[in-house]
Formats: sequence, C-alpha cells, structure tokens
Amino acid sequence: MKVFTESEDSMETSFLLFHYRKPQASARGGRHLLQIKNWICYTIIMKIVLQQENQYVLRFDRGEEVINQLLSFCKQEKIVSGFFVGLGACSFLKLASYNLEAKKYEEKEFSQDLEIGNLTGNIAHMDGELIAHMHGNFSDANLKAIAGHVMLMKVGGTCEIMFTKFDQPMNRNFDTETGLKLLD
Repeated sequence: MKVFTESEDSMETSFLLFHYRKPQASARGGRHLLQIKNWICYTIIMKIVLQQENQYVLRFDRGEEVINQLLSFCKQEKIVSGFFVGLGACSFLKLASYNLEAKKYEEKEFSQDLEIGNLTGNIAHMDGELIAHMHGNFSDANLKAIAGHVMLMKVGGTCEIMFTKFDQPMNRNFDTETGLKLLD
C-alpha cells in the first residue's frame, strides 16, 4: 500500500510505504516510523528543488536514508535509469570495499558526522528491480578522508543530489568471474 501527497508550491514530495517484513531484529538507522506486528511504515520526505527536462536537483534532510529514498523517488517518477552526483553531510555511513579474490564486500560502519566530498552513482535494473550503485568520498572533523562503495548512508545536515534520468533502461547482470553485478 502506498500513500502519496504532493505540494505544488514547494515541489516537496512525501509518501508512506508499507510493506511486510519477516520478524527480525530492528534495522539499524532511523528510517522506520512505525512497526505493527510485521508491517513497517517508512516515511519519505525529499524535496525536488529543481526539475528541468531530464534533470533533478534533490535535497535530502537530516536523518533520511539516501539509497532507499532515491530508489523510491525513481519508482514514483517512473525513472528507468539514471546517473547522479552529490554532496553534503552524513551522520551514519556503511562503506564497503570489494575483495575480488573472495568475491565479497568487506564492510565498515562509521557512526559519526562526516562531510560528503562526493557521491557518484547510477540507477539500473537487475532481475526486474531497480538497484543503486553508489560510491563516495567522505572526511571527518580532522579532514581525514575515507572512500568506498556506499551500502547505507543517513543524512547529517543535508544531502544534495543532481540526478539525470535516462530514457532507456540500463541493466545489470551477475558476472561469475568477478562476482559483481555488472552493467550489460
């Protein structure tokens, strides 16, 4: 079930997504508002600052989880693929580095305020679902930089993303040699 509301004046879009989740430990992060038995309600409040033809400037606010909300935005706008860049700040980050020999991601979490120097990524399809591929560069209060594949990111102060939508879908397929989901 989805509930959508839009304000034409501010171009701000918010909607609630409900879905069933098997019983499990609480997910890290603050993105679920309500859990009644195994039903979870997510709120998505993301501002479309500007839209011109196939480009959007998006603003995510404090506490929002960027990847899932970006995917929800693409589904709502019926976007089949795209490319994005961004900047801002985050308060929680899960980064990964891919171990090619082991064919798996090695993850590390950062529960601190970080500047987002750059986010770069794309939206594509795999097995009928939209997926996001995002990398980022971040720095701490001492300006020490870290970078990697973004698995999860919660916004600190704000996050601004420039999104370009494509008219044609991009597809990913699993590559057995590398263990990666490669653009096809």
